[in-house]
Amino acid sequence: MNKPKQSTEELYQRLRTLIELSETVVTASHDIPDDQKKLYLADYKRNAQEAKTFAEQNNANFLRQLQKEVLTPWHETDDADARKFWSLVAERKLPLEQKDQLGAILKRGRVTNPAEYELIQDSLVVWQQEKRITADQAADLNQMIEQYEQKRTK
Repeated sequence: MNKPKQSTEELYQRLRTLIELSETVVTASHDIPDDQKKLYLADYKRNAQEAKTFAEQNNANFLRQLQKEVLTPWHETDDADARKFWSLVAERKLPLEQKDQLGAILKRGRVTNPAEYELIQDSLVVWQQEKRITADQAADLNQMIEQYEQKRTK
């Protein structure tokens, strides 16, 4: 059964809520350095302005893409801040859940878009240090990155 398509206004309202929740978690965080908080909060302000513009233009596709951008950092980690964010999302009964992007990429065996490419590029070393991936998985991810780069340059 197909999900009903959301209106631009519904997408906009959900995105505004996600941005507000992100700001709340980042502001209250004891783990994020103050200089990094300022950068995140500036990004959220820019995201909110872009969301308003896209909603005014009735551009649902850009709102969906912006939502992915806002959610990406919360999908990438499982620290206390991310858990707080996802608990707030659940409290608001937003129809979203944390995705295991790393697991999906490893299972699929290839990188399919720029967001996945950037995720791996930005997180590979950290995943190894945190022992979230094995040496074999790291090698597989490096190979997937190379294949994606080759595909992009053709």
